[in-house]
Amino acid sequence: MDFDDGFVAYLNGKEIARANIGPNQQWNSLALSSAEAQLYQGLQPSYFVLSPAAVDTLLVNGTNVLCVETHNNVANSNDLSARPFLHLGILNSSTNYSPIPIWFIAQTPSNLICPSFQSARWVKPLSMTLVSSAIWVSSITGQVT
Repeated sequence: MDFDDGFVAYLNGKEIARANIGPNQQWNSLALSSAEAQLYQGLQPSYFVLSPAAVDTLLVNGTNVLCVETHNNVANSNDLSARPFLHLGILNSSTNYSPIPIWFIAQTPSNLICPSFQSARWVKPLSMTLVSSAIWVSSITGQVT
């Protein structure tokens, strides 16, 4: 996860990761401190590992939703970013959707292959103007069969 300044991530409504945000955040809570995104600087993003048991209980057949709530550390900040990546291990290489990023550190047994699922990545530049009390929501779903 590459982010500026804090985030909470949910998979199918259950929290799976958080960084630089308090435990009882609201939609308009501020991040605890400034945290600069890493990828644009040529650095490695943060990563969070889900156990196979957690994946078994969180993923469902059919539509799954990954939601990332992003928070700035000051209300009048002029930058905000969130770039999530979700990587899943598979047992064979019959279907690979895209190459694994060079910064990805596999946390799986050596017999698993970890292809990258990156449909949540923006493919065109995004521009938006925030106004007072604005809420911006983006949702991307995927299928597990």
